[in-house]
Amino acid sequence: MQKNSTLIILDDDITIHQLWQERFKSIQSEISIINFTAPKDFFEWRSKYKMELTSFLYLVDLEFLDYNKTGLKIIEECGIQQSSVLVTSHFENIDVHAKCEQLGIKIIPKDLAVFVPINS
Repeated sequence: MQKNSTLIILDDDITIHQLWQERFKSIQSEISIINFTAPKDFFEWRSKYKMELTSFLYLVDLEFLDYNKTGLKIIEECGIQQSSVLVTSHFENIDVHAKCEQLGIKIIPKDLAVFVPINS
């Protein structure tokens, strides 16, 4: 991530937020981190701050409890494919991979997030 970038984490699992906070700890002074556990809160925030979001990185879960859209659909609807990474426990699902490839979205397995290299 570049300095002065903003990391957006959208996941309904609070432990994933804690994991990412720990993973980005070494560059926390160089970036901003905004956490959302519910898609509706993310959409409210996004509607208030409609701007060119080029210095943003989105880490988005695939599934949300009590929400009918997937993280892939959220990414697609927001037009943030190039700056998003799908973080999912469904990494082995070929349909998910195919959709990510079609949309140009990077994908990482949720259970390996702890090993993702973090560079400033």
